[in-house]
Amino acid sequence: MKKIRRLTALVLLAAFTVVAFAGCGAANDAVENPIICISMNYGDGASDGTGTGTGTGTGTGTGTQTPTPTTPQASTPSASTPDASTPDASTPDASTPDASTPADDSGEQGGAATGAPSTPEEVVNYYKECYNKIATEASGATLTYTNNTNSPDVLEVGGLSSIAGTLMGMFLKESQPNTALTPADVAPKGVTTCNLTPDMVAEATCTDNGDTYTVHIKLNCTQDNPDINPTAGSGKAGTIVDVVNVSDITDAAGSMIDFTDVQNQYFDTEVTATIEKSTGHITELKTISPTIMSFGSVSAMGGLLSLDNARIGLTYENHYTIAY
Repeated sequence: MKKIRRLTALVLLAAFTVVAFAGCGAANDAVENPIICISMNYGDGASDGTGTGTGTGTGTGTGTQTPTPTTPQASTPSASTPDASTPDASTPDASTPDASTPADDSGEQGGAATGAPSTPEEVVNYYKECYNKIATEASGATLTYTNNTNSPDVLEVGGLSSIAGTLMGMFLKESQPNTALTPADVAPKGVTTCNLTPDMVAEATCTDNGDTYTVHIKLNCTQDNPDINPTAGSGKAGTIVDVVNVSDITDAAGSMIDFTDVQNQYFDTEVTATIEKSTGHITELKTISPTIMSFGSVSAMGGLLSLDNARIGLTYENHYTIAY
């Protein structure tokens, strides 16, 4: 009988609790006919044992333990568990640079601004800047190699072969190796400011050798479209190599030979320079300048020997070293 009263009291207590909970929920949530779910926890005590328990639904005596009603908890997400829809602040965003990672400054470090010149215009401007330092900063120069040849193999002089030989002897003579020069004697001789422009160039490259650059420039004058009678510092060929002026020919021939319509036709003119990166100093310079010396007419011995349209092919190659 005591067990029945105890069980009845517990059931009534549970019922009051449910009613109170439902009333509170209705007041707070304004939900009509709320559905309350009650789960019962059952013990597995023996029917003839004595059990001691704490809290509602336990008793002392024999029989089965009284089930304890529990109220389900709302499934509120734990604040410590990140929501899949919300980015975790502790995880770096791939689009946000990490302060510990150096920024990419390749745009400032690479390219012509800090590296080797790459475009023809950059190469030409760099070469001019370095060449101009010869006049202002060089202390001396040396002509280390010179080779003047009948190339291209053009010798159209007819019966004036002896005269042609004399002319070629004038312009194919070689200087002694290791001839000391002043900075002003470096090709083009007498030029202190390079007047080369990018529109004169067929090829312009710059090779990085570590401490030095090798700059190679070839002009766009060709045998079919030559640079005719350039002077030192002008035309196309005259901006980078020594050139032979018409006056040089007539002065050398003197009164022995008469010429008309003299042309020095330069083509495939090129220069190669070794340049120190740290100073911009040209330390080695090589020039190659093929030309065809053309004459409308040539006469000698008072007109006893004469020829129209004579042509002689010549190529001049010179190497220099420059000290600062």
